[in-house]
Amino acid sequence: MGGIYPNNQDIEIFGEQMSWPGVDASGKFTNGSFTDPMVKPSFIPAETVNLIFDNLSALIEKCGGVPNATGGGQLAGIASYLAEAQKIVRRDGAGRAKVAAPSAMQALSERCNGEGVADFRGLQIGDYIDGLDLSGIPAEGGGGAGQPWNDGYKNNRIAISGLNTYKGIGDTENRRNHIMFTFRNIPLRKRMNPTNTSTGGYPSSELRAFLEGANGNGTGGRESWNTNIHLPVFSHSSFYRIKRYNGVRSWWWMSSPAASASVFAHVTDIGHGTRYTASSLGGCAPAFCVA
Repeated sequence: MGGIYPNNQDIEIFGEQMSWPGVDASGKFTNGSFTDPMVKPSFIPAETVNLIFDNLSALIEKCGGVPNATGGGQLAGIASYLAEAQKIVRRDGAGRAKVAAPSAMQALSERCNGEGVADFRGLQIGDYIDGLDLSGIPAEGGGGAGQPWNDGYKNNRIAISGLNTYKGIGDTENRRNHIMFTFRNIPLRKRMNPTNTSTGGYPSSELRAFLEGANGNGTGGRESWNTNIHLPVFSHSSFYRIKRYNGVRSWWWMSSPAASASVFAHVTDIGHGTRYTASSLGGCAPAFCVA
């Protein structure tokens, strides 16, 4: 039969030839025959018993339990029809079970690369996710703390800004499918640097260190062949370019340094591009990828 059941072996015990452990023709343990003494019962090897208990203990531990030699409901306790972590799915009397849906970001990540190919069906530029609570972001880096979600003006809304926007670029080719997001409004305000300097561009800035962003080729001495592009969400409309802070139109930083050594580019509260000194307190509306 194989699997967890042992195979028979021919051995000699006290001069008698025996089949050990004596499983029957189907490969399972047998009680033998109560009418024929020649049909002997099976033995259960210690290795088999230990294997069973080891597997049961591992199952209980994997589901968050602590196996013991006294509890009679240990296996029953790790099964549930509710959406509980580290539980075996058990259906109720109507055959139903509650299963927690993946988080929005996890679901999108699986859409990007879960099957090795992108599945962007039903996704459009401007689709958004609401409800982010950023109040845990500390008030460091010359600005205020992150904001809790405000359902009035959707302060922390993130919107799809591009699909596979940066696929194929890089000295080592970026092969990951990805979804670009930008903040619809301004979730917090920060300075670019503590002093009015743009030396080193965005990669060397205090703001980048605060955001822990990835180094790109758009700034930092590689302007002649950078990968800066116009995100699709900003095309043909000023709707996403004009952003608000606490419900009021406000200017926000861009990552590019301007011609002067003390300023960075920014978008004004009425939607056009210009520049501001690096130590100024401006809107921080970062972009990021889900891959």
